[in-house]
Amino acid sequence: MTTLVGDPQGHVARPAEREVLRRKQRRRSRMMILAFLSPGLIGLLVFLIYPLLANLYFSFTRFDMINPPQWAGLANYEYMVGGDPQIGTALGNTLAFCVVAVPLQLLFALGIASVLARIRSGAGIYRTLFYLPTLLPPVAATLAFTFVLNPGTGPVNTILRALGLPQPLWFNSPEWSKTALLMLTIWGVGNTIVILLAATLEVPVELQEAAQIDGANGSRRFWYITLPSISPVLLFSTIIGIIQSLQLFTQPYVVSTIVGNGSGIVANNLGYPQNSMLFFTEVLYQQGFRYFNMGYASALSIVLFVATLLVTLVLVRATRNQVHAEGN
Repeated sequence: MTTLVGDPQGHVARPAEREVLRRKQRRRSRMMILAFLSPGLIGLLVFLIYPLLANLYFSFTRFDMINPPQWAGLANYEYMVGGDPQIGTALGNTLAFCVVAVPLQLLFALGIASVLARIRSGAGIYRTLFYLPTLLPPVAATLAFTFVLNPGTGPVNTILRALGLPQPLWFNSPEWSKTALLMLTIWGVGNTIVILLAATLEVPVELQEAAQIDGANGSRRFWYITLPSISPVLLFSTIIGIIQSLQLFTQPYVVSTIVGNGSGIVANNLGYPQNSMLFFTEVLYQQGFRYFNMGYASALSIVLFVATLLVTLVLVRATRNQVHAEGN
């Protein structure tokens, strides 16, 4: 009888023990995974999530980085909407530049990538030449362009003068400053060229050959085969271009500082000439690091973050049926 009673008890105990062991193993596995992920998670919390939450809090305060922040509610956002005289100009310049620059940069990069994909002899040299501008620091590249486009002594106007053509004032003219800035940003799209080139080279050769056998010429093959095949990369490049355009700061700031100082405008050269180079990020910088109005600068950065996020989400959602996916 003892053996018969003991066996059922033993059979009941063994599955329970195995379940306890499984739970311990799962807990040990989770702890090990967290241990390996801990450097990345700590970095994410310390350098991304905490600054973002702190910035959100400061946007509702008056804070000068010296005295403790004082709660101000929506005052910073209300001033942004109806009180700041610079926001309208900065927002208009930023949006206008983004609408023009992103398509032109993408078209230029796509055209260069399509040509480079067909080159067989010396392809590496040409690819390197188009990528080299990306390696130049933005400040150095901007300084070089201010020299090249100098209206008096720059080589561009010297050539135009020799040809008897009009010589624009470029960065010294509110009518030409954005065009000069656009030339500078298009000149530095080497990263986009490399990405689109890699995508173009990955287009299946059999699709191109089948279309050629069916009588499709080069333009039709590019429009109906190459573009749909690289559409995910085009979407990615478009989103990156929009983000970079909305956050453009270094080039217009350096131009305004260098050219503005050279024109004798030292007190407040931000946006020179005539606020044509005043961008949203420059107002943010001015409020935060010139006037030490960090609460208002935080509100501006939150608005920029939300706007960038919304544009990205809308663009992804609007193009989800047009973007080619593997297996479709």
